Amino acid sequence: MPFALIPEGFKLQKVTKLQQAAVNKYYTDKNTQAFLEGDGPKELVKVAAVVVTPIVLASLAKQLQERAKEEGIALSEDITGLILRLNPVTLPADIALNLTRQFGFITEEQEAEIRSKLPII
Repeated sequence: MPFALIPEGFKLQKVTKLQQAAVNKYYTDKNTQAFLEGDGPKELVKVAAVVVTPIVLASLAKQLQERAKEEGIALSEDITGLILRLNPVTLPADIALNLTRQFGFITEEQEAEIRSKLPII
């Protein structure tokens, strides 16, 4: 048989499902209010901005590229490079290519060749 430690002045009593739901709602509301009054929302907004912004920009860039193809507009290499830089999936590869070219490990032509093989999602 399980035992529970109950502080003095409290008593155990059987409650209905409706009473239990009311108690649960009360504590849920209290927890939500405590969260909103604390630092949680500020940090959550920062994380969302860091994670969501590049994804949204990449999606918009892809839509721009697809719309340009539909309209028969040729995008320049600069715009394609910008779209590549906005893509959160290929961003690490873009940074690595920039650094390796700057340090002289590859030439501009080699960088251009590698970039032409990267997918633009």
